[in-house]
Amino acid sequence: MNAQLIDVLRQLDLKPGESYTVEVDGRRIKILNDDEPSAYDGQVMLLPWFDSPRRPPAGVVHLRPGKLPPPDPVVIPNDEEDVS
Repeated sequence: MNAQLIDVLRQLDLKPGESYTVEVDGRRIKILNDDEPSAYDGQVMLLPWFDSPRRPPAGVVHLRPGKLPPPDPVVIPNDEEDVS
């Protein structure tokens, strides 16, 4: 459908059971909103909210205080030593 036609139809704001008739180029066009009202019209719809069960722990990590090992020495390749 043409986007302009869709915009015009939205502006009609027909309620369920209402119709609109218009004549265009000698032809009668009837627009009917035959939607039945929902049983839930006017009610507040809530989003579901729940707590999902937690998984059991996959393992236990034991921590011990201590010193960290020294970092690995920096290795400089021979071809980069003399940069001039």
